[in-house]
This record gives sequence, C-alpha cells and structure tokens, in this order.
Amino acid sequence: MLGNYSTNDLEKKEVKEKYIFDTNIFDDIVNEKLKVLDIVRYKNYKKVEIYVTHIQIDEINKCNDVDKRARLNIFMVKIRPILIPTSSCNYRN
Repeated sequence: MLGNYSTNDLEKKEVKEKYIFDTNIFDDIVNEKLKVLDIVRYKNYKKVEIYVTHIQIDEINKCNDVDKRARLNIFMVKIRPILIPTSSCNYRN
C-alpha cells in the first residue's frame, strides 16, 4: 500500500441519484401517467436531487392551458428542484 492510508480512512460518501426532467415527464405528470406523490416519496427515500433549467420553466410558463400550467407549477413546488444554469459557447473559425 502506498502512503499511510488504509481503506478505513476513506470517507464514505452517499452517492445521490441526479435527474433532470424533460417536458415529456411533465406531460406524464399532468396526464397522471406518473404520480407526483410517488416522485416526492422516491426523492425523499433515495436522496435524489432533481434539477431544472430556465428552459423547463420557460416551457411551463408558455403553456396556454391555464389549468395545466397551474398543475405543472404545483409539481415544481412539490419536488423542490435545484435550478442550474445553462451554458453556451460560440466558436469562430
């Protein structure tokens, strides 16, 4: 073994599952193919992190169906996603 370290010295870190939902998942929520409560329970049980970007938020806000938009916003509140930035770059030749 190299150095003065053993496997007992290694910190045990819990590996979290990380998800970012596409809009098709949001549609499944609204159409009740997926249950919000099941996602929340799974998130709490497995220590899951759910992420969103402004893209998902923008798509929800563009929804013309007021009832559907409200249900999607309630879903976002219930799952408490982590907002992450999007990035882009421009390469010139």
